[in-house]
Amino acid sequence: MVRPGVTLAVLLGLAGSARAEEPPPKQESAVPGAVTPDTMFEALTAMGDLKRAAGRLTSAAMNYQKALRIRRDPVIAGRLGVLLARLGLYEEAAEHLLDGFQRGRGASPAERESFKTHYNEVLAKGSWVKVVVSHAGARLMLDERRGVGGPTAFFVFMEPGEHTIHGNLEGFEDAEVTFTVEKGRDREVEVTFKPRPAPVVFDETSPAKAPLSDIAPAIVIQDPRYTRQEDPYAYAEEKLDEKEQGRGLHGFVGAGPVVVFGVASWNPAVGLVLTGGLRPHENVSIGIEGRAAWLTSGVADRNVAAMTAGGLLSACGHWRWLFVCALGHVGLLNVEFSSASYKPISYSNLLAGVGGRLGANLRMTRSLMLQGGVDAIGLSRGVQIVAQKTVLFEQPPVVIGAYIAGVWEL
Repeated sequence: MVRPGVTLAVLLGLAGSARAEEPPPKQESAVPGAVTPDTMFEALTAMGDLKRAAGRLTSAAMNYQKALRIRRDPVIAGRLGVLLARLGLYEEAAEHLLDGFQRGRGASPAERESFKTHYNEVLAKGSWVKVVVSHAGARLMLDERRGVGGPTAFFVFMEPGEHTIHGNLEGFEDAEVTFTVEKGRDREVEVTFKPRPAPVVFDETSPAKAPLSDIAPAIVIQDPRYTRQEDPYAYAEEKLDEKEQGRGLHGFVGAGPVVVFGVASWNPAVGLVLTGGLRPHENVSIGIEGRAAWLTSGVADRNVAAMTAGGLLSACGHWRWLFVCALGHVGLLNVEFSSASYKPISYSNLLAGVGGRLGANLRMTRSLMLQGGVDAIGLSRGVQIVAQKTVLFEQPPVVIGAYIAGVWEL
């Protein structure tokens, strides 16, 4: 007969020796039927398969999404992509379908072919965009509805149209990039974050310091002039003044010498031009001129003098230092026979015409510039000069002139 106390001691001894010889079992296997991530993943995928077979696409997609949050499985990703594509969510479907047909080796050949077919259909709906981020850890939002992100570079599938990426990162200014996606044309977009300026911190415990102007007067010994490479901002105001000078409505006057060819001869006629006008815009000017020129020699080496005097109306277009003008001309051509060889007599002809001018400006100071130009004017008719039945000169209906003038802008 065995006593109860002896039996209990033997059982405890055997249990103790068993624990010393074998490692204790895992905690999770000691509880039959415990819920683990693997069992939860299997349950969600099974529920998704059942709802997909029943035609409940939205519910099935939600179950697949929950399963993929537990573990990334290419086959389940491909099934989710097919459902999203059938629901018209092409941007969300592309990545899952690509993962499914590239890595979903656990799927049947028919299912993998379905992944590929749906991916090609989705790919025709938009394009892949490579997003390059200047700093890691940024939070990005696509079109204020979908969070996107990666380390510093990642791909996102997008439908055609205009898209905007908003980003924020601690210590940096918010970034916003707007771009356009074209169907079938992949592109790259950069999201750049700029550091926020450091805040200015004042030490309220330290005594206030007097400004330098209260301690000693500023003494300027010399105004240094640097080159444009050494200090490009030193010339910013000067450039602004030059630009502002050409803006707004202002007038101008000028005067200078002029040479005219075709005044009863092709010999030069020399004289003076006076000009004035308005410049309503830096690229447009309207002017009026008066000029007179006298022939420097006789007509056909005879004792016959000639001169011209008239007015011109100009409308000019300016580009930098060049300008081109349309001209209207009304002038007087006067021919005078000398008493030394002929019966003294004078003839005057009033001629009108139109023409053009090509010129250039050279700015000397803020208000003074040197202006020169060459013009050609077609007249309403030519002029024939006859002396004692001899034709001295037959002028074609054209005159050519050139001038240089100093112009003062008001």
